[in-house]
Amino acid sequence: MLRSILKWLKPSANSFAESGYIGCVAATLSFGIAVYFSLRAPGLITDQNSEVIDAALAAAAASLCAIALAFESNEWIPGQKSEWLTLLVGICGLPVFVWIFAGHNELAWAAIVAVVARNAVVIWRTRSFSAVIAVGASALVGYWAFLLTYVDGYKTPWVDDAVLSGTAHVDMMFHAAIVNMLQGFNAGSLGVDGITPFPYHFASHHLAGLLSHIMGISALEFYAVVFPLLFAPLFLLAMFVFAMAFRGYLGRIGLATSRDGSEQEVFGPFWVALFTVFVGLISASYRRDLGVWDNVFHSESFGVAVLVAYLPGIWLLDQLGRSGPVRLRWYAFPLIALYLIVLCSLKISVGAVIGGLLAYAVLRLPMAWPQRLLSWLAMSCAVVYGYVVTQVVTRDGNAGPGFMDMIKPFAFIRDILPPDRWPPSFLAFFGPTILFVAARLYLSRSVENRLRLRDALREMSDLEMILVLLAISITPGLILSIPQGATNFFAEVSYWWVQPMLAVVLSSIVFAAMRPLRFRK
Repeated sequence: MLRSILKWLKPSANSFAESGYIGCVAATLSFGIAVYFSLRAPGLITDQNSEVIDAALAAAAASLCAIALAFESNEWIPGQKSEWLTLLVGICGLPVFVWIFAGHNELAWAAIVAVVARNAVVIWRTRSFSAVIAVGASALVGYWAFLLTYVDGYKTPWVDDAVLSGTAHVDMMFHAAIVNMLQGFNAGSLGVDGITPFPYHFASHHLAGLLSHIMGISALEFYAVVFPLLFAPLFLLAMFVFAMAFRGYLGRIGLATSRDGSEQEVFGPFWVALFTVFVGLISASYRRDLGVWDNVFHSESFGVAVLVAYLPGIWLLDQLGRSGPVRLRWYAFPLIALYLIVLCSLKISVGAVIGGLLAYAVLRLPMAWPQRLLSWLAMSCAVVYGYVVTQVVTRDGNAGPGFMDMIKPFAFIRDILPPDRWPPSFLAFFGPTILFVAARLYLSRSVENRLRLRDALREMSDLEMILVLLAISITPGLILSIPQGATNFFAEVSYWWVQPMLAVVLSSIVFAAMRPLRFRK
């Protein structure tokens, strides 16, 4: 027993993962506390509001437990070879924890206290001031996520008052109406024209309907209050696990030594870098004027799809930089098809972008040609699925403009931006990618004693991946004009992938610069 306790208290071999544990919990607490005090504003405590507060408490506890489960599994599951399993465990665990804590406030409080206590142990065993910096920086990341979610008016914790005053955002009402029609009539419709369905991706709405039913609140209350408490922490978890996979790739090619991964001094620089990249050098309101809309915090379907899209990104980073060939087992091919179908059901634009990237990756990775062909065949299942679903509804005459009608080169840019904003819009959207490429090339030349690489292209595989993703994601925006600005749901996929990668590179550069100073002392 004593030996187990001592093992639990000693520093972990994977200190960077502990940085994620500390940071994600601190960000979730910051986000949850901000929502809690918003809901408990004077004069807003009613019986109905009390039910929403209880649901928010259950959501916060579920998010914290999902994060804890993800990182504990990363440390304790033997033989875990890829970080994608860490994220998958967190995603699958979240709805289970929602079911456990819904309607059980005492149990939810006990879970929150347990996770916070466990995190205090993690912070204590690091014995590093950098961990304290990580807590502060990640708490600011969580609060910034709260501001992105609520301050611009898309969502509001006081949703009932917003509905009565007519200030509730139309998109939130749109998604809540779909959930109500799916629950009541099993039809993807708004109910305005009866139960006539229209082509859309309804997977996130089915999930919202299930979770809101478990919690005993309306779909509108779920989208306004509970969904952000579930989504934002899990999205930050996905960003960090993606960053952890990227850091592992840098280690394999000699740009991040084992010493970098085991020292706690990297805690603070990474979370400070992520906070800086996350907030950006341009204000959020001005970014929106430039066409960068932070859609993951505004569109529920897009946000969930981008979160799930990190899974193949983590898998790709795990394959890059290895010398041996990639060998897929027989069950990988139906799983590829199923994954892309689910992703397209969440957001077809994200599914198209990730499908294109995976098709290119299969061509570039060292694989046998029979496995390449089977992989492409599996990916085509998602395309067939999307075609069949939209064609069935098209016959009802309610499918909106066809694909050929949406081909209008550069119309999207002209419609949302005046010509004088095109240069700053270019910098706002492409700035993180340009900075990442520059910092990544600098890191290749600045890290001391790095390994000699036989193949220069192997060292730049991550740059190739992000540039191909960028090209795939912005191409629809250059040739298509989809109603209501939906073209942006293609382009922003690469925007959210590059942020954690940029944070890793910046923190690695800072760490490499600080290390000689410590050795001189």
